[in-house]
Formats: sequence, structure tokens, C-alpha cells
Amino acid sequence: MKNIILIVFVLFLSCKEADNKIAISEKWYGTYSLALNEDSEDWRDAHYISLVITKDSIMYEAEGYQLFHSYKLSAVENDNTLKLTFSKALRNTESPTLEKTKDFGILTLQNNNYTWESPFMDAYYNDGKKEKYVLKKTKGISD
Repeated sequence: MKNIILIVFVLFLSCKEADNKIAISEKWYGTYSLALNEDSEDWRDAHYISLVITKDSIMYEAEGYQLFHSYKLSAVENDNTLKLTFSKALRNTESPTLEKTKDFGILTLQNNNYTWESPFMDAYYNDGKKEKYVLKKTKGISD
């Protein structure tokens, strides 16, 4: 009986690990960055966002004055778009905005340009107004 329980437990952990893997093409692998309010007269308004996409994970981080978020995201690829969804807060960085939406939106690749439409970002940084954020890809799989 102990062996059966052990086998079931190992299978459960294996399935849990498989759920955490993402299956997206290499063209998305890299580090993406975005600066919000960087040119503001008040340095405290500046926020720096990064997305790091690897074969194993997608990490979102935001930094600024009295701001630090670190989240693991999941993704579903559809041609030249990635649908991003909140998976887990890291380093005790929960946000009340996550109670409103876990939708991190859609990352789009068009003509080597990356844009991001994100309900989470709109709610947290833009008082809910929709914005199309332009990302800079600074490092990729082939770099």
C-alpha cells in the first residue's frame, strides 16, 4: 500500500511540473522592457517593467518608487500573439489589482515590433484606460 501511495504522489508531482511548463516557440524567448513615465518631472512617477520569456517560464517584474512586483505568468501562443495570464506572485508581491483581473493581456509581434495590450497594466498604471504599450526586446535566444 505504501508503494501505491508513493507512486501516486510521484505521478501527481510529475503532472504538476508538466502544468508549469509553457509551450511557445523560440521567437518569443528574450527579455522585454518598458519604461512608464520615465520623462516625468517627478522621478517617483517612473516605473520600469520587464518580461523575461524562456522555454521554462515567463516572469513579469515591475520596479519604481514604492513599487516592486514579481509574478510568474503563463501563456498561450496563437501565430504572432501571446495571451498572458497571471499564475503566481513571487517574493510576497501580491497586488490588489490582481483581485480585479489576472489578465495580463496580449503580446503582439508585427514587423519585428512588440506591442502589449494589458488589462492588468491598464488597471494598475493607467486608471483603467486602455493603452498599447511598446516593448523593447533587449535579448533573445539567438543573441
